[in-house]
Amino acid sequence: MRTNYHFLYSALFTMFIFTSCVNDDKNLSVPTPKQTSELNVPDNFDWSSTQGVAFSIQSPSATTASFYLNETCSDDSQFAVLPVPSGKTTFNFDLPYSQKAIYVQYPQGNGNRTIKSSINGADTRAVTSDDIIFTEPNVSQGNLYNIKIPAYGGYGTIMFEDTWPGIGDYDFNDVVVNYKMSCELEITGETTDNPTVDLNIKVSLKIRALGGSYPYNFAMQFGTWGDRGPAIPSSDMTGITDVNCPNTNIKVEKLEVAHPAVMITGLNTLRKANFYNTTQKEDEGVQIDFTIKIKGDWNVQQQRCRGMGDPKAFDYFLRHQTSGREIHMMGFAPTTLYKNYDKDVTNGGDIYYQNKQNLVWGLKVPKAIGWPVEKQDITSVYTSFANWVESGGTLLEPNNYDPLIWYNDINSKLCIPN
Repeated sequence: MRTNYHFLYSALFTMFIFTSCVNDDKNLSVPTPKQTSELNVPDNFDWSSTQGVAFSIQSPSATTASFYLNETCSDDSQFAVLPVPSGKTTFNFDLPYSQKAIYVQYPQGNGNRTIKSSINGADTRAVTSDDIIFTEPNVSQGNLYNIKIPAYGGYGTIMFEDTWPGIGDYDFNDVVVNYKMSCELEITGETTDNPTVDLNIKVSLKIRALGGSYPYNFAMQFGTWGDRGPAIPSSDMTGITDVNCPNTNIKVEKLEVAHPAVMITGLNTLRKANFYNTTQKEDEGVQIDFTIKIKGDWNVQQQRCRGMGDPKAFDYFLRHQTSGREIHMMGFAPTTLYKNYDKDVTNGGDIYYQNKQNLVWGLKVPKAIGWPVEKQDITSVYTSFANWVESGGTLLEPNNYDPLIWYNDINSKLCIPN
């Protein structure tokens, strides 16, 4: 009997110690991060992971300028070669927040002159750069102009929730696409005062993951910057060429909307049990490359080519296969094909695809990143995400102005690696 009591007391004591350890661990553990739907989003937060930089170049004569991300002006840091008309011209670029200056090079004498343009206004979302004045440039001799998107030349990442207008699980893995583009303007044949030229938008996509169960296609609309340059009507799109995809189920189709637009179809064929690359990494995704050709004369096309650097130049969105419902990034209007936005939107705010809580359904990042495992809120996967949102995109220390690069801080255990 004495032995049984001894056993009982030992068991109770062990249970007490075990319970105490569990409680202590719970008390000392890191608090569970807020879910995205619980975040206090500032009214003026634009959810952008890049900075739209605007600056002007004043030149006494027409020439060509090359744009670089570093002061050595190395080939791998060149993100644009663009025509510069005589007079004052405004340039807009979509650059990483880590970028503190742009380096502009133009032909002068027997060589090139390089000017540094510092990026100012880190304490505001309206970022500007120092204006640049060219002195005695050589007349442009080039016939090939281009601009890279993203600016650093690698792939960027687009991540969507597909539950709009409802609140989803915010794992932002329902459709994940890597994107890279080069917009090229080439003058061929006999040069006249205003020759006809093609604007070629070379698109490279990787379909990386499909976590949602709804049948959405991925789509892109080009030249949607509004009053920052001459609009590109759909009729100026002459075709989709050089299509290359190893998966014959994946197609590129033209959308008949106001601006040139394409839709990638056949994504549902990638799913296994409703998912693709979100419960585990099955493969590296499906690559698809193609070129969009847009006609026009030189006077208009050079403005369009410059405009492709604008953050508003490309509209990435989802389109439902049967209902036609569209989900766009914050601030982009639905296309002319989608007539039911005003009827479908609930709890909507004053901005397209942002609700009254200031929540959104799409994210764009200027580099290739991993995505959350199925049903893992992005705040648990990217540990600075909640701070980035609630601070309005800035670090709280040391000066409340430095940009917070949220996608650099990651819990790899909850993420499908890029």
